[in-house]
Amino acid sequence: MKKIILASLLVLLGSSVYAADACIPGGARQLVPGSATSFIREGFNPVCSSNTTMVYTDDAANQKLIGGSASIKGSTSFAGSTLGGAVKSAVDCTNKSCGGTQAATQAAAAMVIASGLGT
Repeated sequence: MKKIILASLLVLLGSSVYAADACIPGGARQLVPGSATSFIREGFNPVCSSNTTMVYTDDAANQKLIGGSASIKGSTSFAGSTLGGAVKSAVDCTNKSCGGTQAATQAAAAMVIASGLGT
């Protein structure tokens, strides 16, 4: 029985990588949670423009945080990570505008680019 409980806990605690929204255009601020088992130790509420989408991945197992963002009024998405790579422009939006749902799509694409920054 002890082995089953231990195995269950390891499965639950072993999943230390997750992606989440930090900002949604026109939506309420999203809590960025923190914990002893995540890269972010203390939770916080980011302050974002009402036009901004921001997504991130907390990867405690590899000791990194990656993120991507875009504005529905902007023309470029941005990527950044804690791997030593600075925030940089990532993907240009079509027709020089990230309007509609394209901001969320481009922010997610920027997050993929961010995973390679600093390596």
